[in-house]
Amino acid sequence: YNLKKKIVMYTGGIDYRKNIEGLIEAYSLLPHDIRSNHQLAIICSINIEDSERLKRLIHSFGLYDDEVVFTGFVPEDHLVKLYNLAEVFVFPSKYEGFGLPALEAMSCGTATIGSNVSSIPEVIGKEDALFDPDSPKTIADKLLQVLTNKEFRKSLIKHGLEQARNFSWDVSAIRSIKALEQLYK
Repeated sequence: YNLKKKIVMYTGGIDYRKNIEGLIEAYSLLPHDIRSNHQLAIICSINIEDSERLKRLIHSFGLYDDEVVFTGFVPEDHLVKLYNLAEVFVFPSKYEGFGLPALEAMSCGTATIGSNVSSIPEVIGKEDALFDPDSPKTIADKLLQVLTNKEFRKSLIKHGLEQARNFSWDVSAIRSIKALEQLYK
């Protein structure tokens, strides 16, 4: 996948609400010494038009081609490995029905940060892991905090593993059964 350094990871769609443009701008705001040791990995299917548009955006922010990697489609088993390799998973979406990629990242023990809108705060469940998706500066500040503060990163990993348990299939099934029992009493 042309990933040669520590990765800052995003996976999901590429449409406007996913805020890839804001993520790329935020990444460009990180100090050079941080960027020189990392790559922003945007892991998703991408058509040629979007790829060319985003590469122009990358260049407009002064980033080099190898600083932001578009992997294209990644099979599920590779995706799990990438979650496990990532230094941080960032979910900058402006709207989500649920936010499964953030939950998957937390389940893998990856430090996870995300936007403070829509369903993402409920999924992530940690106030200091959230940022304003309309502000590339706040995204960059949160990324920098995760990448430079080991204790904060560890706290995100620990919290994420605990939070992910709240969304297991077993927990969902038990809640569904209880709701159905209440309905039919």
